[in-house]
Amino acid sequence: NVQEFIFLTPVTLIGGRGSSDTGDWDMTELERSRCFFVGDRELPAYRIKAIHQRLGEIIGELVQQGILDFFAGSEPGFEMLAAEAVIRYRMHYPDSGVRLLFIPPEGDVPDKRTQAELHKIIAMRQTANRVLDPQIYPGLSTLELRRHWMADHSAACVTYFSHLQDCNSEIIQYARHGGLRVIHLAKAVPEPNNRDNA
Repeated sequence: NVQEFIFLTPVTLIGGRGSSDTGDWDMTELERSRCFFVGDRELPAYRIKAIHQRLGEIIGELVQQGILDFFAGSEPGFEMLAAEAVIRYRMHYPDSGVRLLFIPPEGDVPDKRTQAELHKIIAMRQTANRVLDPQIYPGLSTLELRRHWMADHSAACVTYFSHLQDCNSEIIQYARHGGLRVIHLAKAVPEPNNRDNA
């Protein structure tokens, strides 16, 4: 529903790379297909390289299918790794039209992050094509609301859950019910032959 989408989207969004965007999203943007990421907050260190590589491959496949906008929240672990993968893809293919739509943490959440995580969040804010700030946009004020909102405005969901039960978590069921294509990355990431050298 176009009217609903415009209502849900803040009039003022913070653009990436130091630019600002103060206009409503037009019909061209509403027609762009989107994807969002959700997964484990903690990733095995020996698998991060393989996950990152597979993320790049999946992003490339989705781009070939016409998905150019990628929502990424700011949860540590898989979501932040996925945001980094989108930025890397955009750097390698600057004419692809790929955009990162980043949702930073809300309220006092940053106080609970490590210094390294805070630095990553600041970097994402500066390099994302658009930043959807929960302080401006109350519809993104909780983790559940953020994930539901991303699912409502996406055609695909890329996940990484190491435990089988999480592959059927509430947000995955919600995405499936909405008709989204759900891609379980954990099934596609091979175990490294030597963990110490991964």
